[in-house]
Amino acid sequence: MTGTAIAAYIVLFSVTFLIAPLILASLLRKIDLQDKYSSAELFIYAGGGAPALIALFIYYLLFLIPGMSELFYPAAIILLLMLSSFFLRKQIKKMFFELIEKLKENLNFSSREGVMNILFAAGVLMVFAGGQYLVLHRPLVEHDILEYATQAKIFFRDRALEYLPLRYDELSGFFYVGLHGFLFIMLSVWEQFFNSCFGLESDYLFRSMTNVYGILILLTAYYWLRKIDTRLALISGAVLMLNSGIITTFLVYHVDMFRIFLLMSSVILMLKAINSGDRLSFLLLGIFSGPSANAHSIGVFAAFAFVGIVFLLMDGNFLKRVRAALFLSAIILLFGGLHYVVDIFNGTGWIFKDIKFY
Repeated sequence: MTGTAIAAYIVLFSVTFLIAPLILASLLRKIDLQDKYSSAELFIYAGGGAPALIALFIYYLLFLIPGMSELFYPAAIILLLMLSSFFLRKQIKKMFFELIEKLKENLNFSSREGVMNILFAAGVLMVFAGGQYLVLHRPLVEHDILEYATQAKIFFRDRALEYLPLRYDELSGFFYVGLHGFLFIMLSVWEQFFNSCFGLESDYLFRSMTNVYGILILLTAYYWLRKIDTRLALISGAVLMLNSGIITTFLVYHVDMFRIFLLMSSVILMLKAINSGDRLSFLLLGIFSGPSANAHSIGVFAAFAFVGIVFLLMDGNFLKRVRAALFLSAIILLFGGLHYVVDIFNGTGWIFKDIKFY
């Protein structure tokens, strides 16, 4: 652990979990013409969605434009963020001050609800601080996360993503057996590309995924339960933070917090899409269901379910529901689901590789 590596981590963390989410939330606010979403809600979704979209962009770059220099891939991400922030600069400023105003409004000692919000915020900060201490002092040691990290190093080294019947790397002797997509892995690849610009090697950002996405799950639950009763939200938050199973989960590096947040958000967005029928909700459902599917195979079956449920329960005639289902399916494929189509027909075969059809 060096000061330079930690400084690079702070910069990368800020870009990935603060700047990119603010840009994405501002974009969503701009296209939310019917004002269906609050700034806080959009920022929570963007907090987990923006890093997933960065990973998805890296995935497509390595798949479609392989073999470029190490500088090309992080530069493409940074350029995209810079251009987006330039064109959305007014909306970003408005979003930023709206969020600050909301914090001031909700975090105060002048009301009982404000005190409960402060207690919850203090708990979240403690979870974050403890998680970051872990990130800086505990290496990747668990089985699955080591498998993801090793495959990430191979993608980084080759600067390419190929679909193969057997994912065996001759140079290292490593055989990747994961059934899931590569989205979570690409977050590590993103970190390695960024660090390579400064001649560094570290995996602090990849370690932080459990901590950050765990907090996003807490924030999502608190946001929605608070609409019912702030006391219920605070008690639920305390139960989650003090539960031995959740504490253990926070202490282990894994993909679960990442995939659960994406799946959790997808369920909420599905309900909003059915109830409101607005185009933004359908778009967001696809944008989150695609990465959810790519992150874990369970998300694939969930995505199929979302399309079916939307088709059955949304208002409108048969043709309208068919169009909505096709639109949603296309977005899911574009935002991560395509991996399984390619893998089935030109890769390992996914879950079908062990199924005999004769």
